[in-house]
Amino acid sequence: MDGSSDHTDSFWINQNDLNYISFEFDALYEPPPLSHRPIYVHSSDFGIVGSDIYVNISKISRSGSPIRDVAFTRRYDCPGVSNNSPNKDVVKCTITEKQFYTNMENGDWFDVEFTAKSGGYRKLVNLNNPTVIWHTQYYLGQTDTKRIVFKFDFEVPNHCSENISVVGCSPGDLPLRIENEFTKSPINISWGGWADNMSGMKRYHIEVFKLSPDAYNNLVESTPLSPIYSDDVNHTLNNIYYYTYIPRESGMFSVLLQASDMANNSKIARRLFLYDPFSNISLNEEEDSKLFVASAVPETGYIWQTAKNGTNTEITVEWTNHFANKFISDGKWLNKVEDYPIQFQDIERDGILRSLKFVYPGLDDNEGERTMKEKPNKNGVHGFEVNTVFTDETSEPANGWVSINGLNERYTISENLRDGRTVRFWVRAYDVLGNRKTDNTEVHFDSTPPRLSKNPATFLRNQNGTYNRTSR
Repeated sequence: MDGSSDHTDSFWINQNDLNYISFEFDALYEPPPLSHRPIYVHSSDFGIVGSDIYVNISKISRSGSPIRDVAFTRRYDCPGVSNNSPNKDVVKCTITEKQFYTNMENGDWFDVEFTAKSGGYRKLVNLNNPTVIWHTQYYLGQTDTKRIVFKFDFEVPNHCSENISVVGCSPGDLPLRIENEFTKSPINISWGGWADNMSGMKRYHIEVFKLSPDAYNNLVESTPLSPIYSDDVNHTLNNIYYYTYIPRESGMFSVLLQASDMANNSKIARRLFLYDPFSNISLNEEEDSKLFVASAVPETGYIWQTAKNGTNTEITVEWTNHFANKFISDGKWLNKVEDYPIQFQDIERDGILRSLKFVYPGLDDNEGERTMKEKPNKNGVHGFEVNTVFTDETSEPANGWVSINGLNERYTISENLRDGRTVRFWVRAYDVLGNRKTDNTEVHFDSTPPRLSKNPATFLRNQNGTYNRTSR
């Protein structure tokens, strides 16, 4: 024991299913140097002469008073020591409450004080009769107290954007944000606006998962307890937190942010991003996937189309499956994303409360460019533009591009074209990452019918030719 003192440790916890409590503490007496025993002292002994455990359970005042309401108090005396039998060694005290029925509520304090007292005695004799104990003197030594307070918080943190929050959001206070959801650059993550009324915020845990398609080609976290990356960020007085992450490979990813208070209550938000600095859009030159003018005459290889002078002619260009980003398409990276699968349900059922791991409703990714819904695409391509050129110019035009509604791979115009006119169609495809690929085709127009020559036709038989024959 090091003298009269008061040491207090506080812990926030979120478990309230308590029915068995055991208190244990050790106390050690370190005696000071003693002078030579006088002849009038028959005997003496010093050490720990008393120890006890005091328990106090208090609740937030129902009346709103700052003074807490007392719900339970009890003092447990540790056996084995007294003024007449000081313990010079380590005193071990164990008290067990096998039937603890007090209902712990949010805001309760479970206050435990461990106290040890030192002391001792000396027995005095009359020098005229040294064999008879004349008087026993007891010494009141020092008292050492160790206090532990368990504070109960059962409520999860809140974000300022939630309806239950009593505090409004400041600019930039988002539960979780990915700066660029489709990117070739490092991933910039930010969050802010989290608060906890009871115990206060403690930390933010970041987990990154690479998504993969399930049996239905929907994207899931296939290993929901094994992220490819994780890190912790302690809560500070910063309003907004910034974090940068660089994936090691291309793919569709999810980021989980677990915002935890001092009692380890937490809420999880999720956001999605596509990282791919390597892929590009390619052209499919298979026979059924070419870029061609569908309104032209097939027998001419789709390069000639008939027209009537003085009337409008419809011209249709098609490019079905001609453009593709195969990395995005084959990886199903723009498909629907399923809910994060709830974890630790078995532990919760076993009575270990507040163990579930799940993304809170309203905090999943339902905003921005990449949400949980499928991102419309055609073979990994997000959109098309068309440009029609009526001159002999063969360079890709800088202006005049027309966006195609939806993901149609067919475009039709109606023009009054004179005989011999050439029209060139440029088609440009782009994906969610900003990659672009352009291709073009042309068609010529003939509005004049065939003419018969005025000279008579002459038929000449083959002469000195070879005649092939066959028979069965």
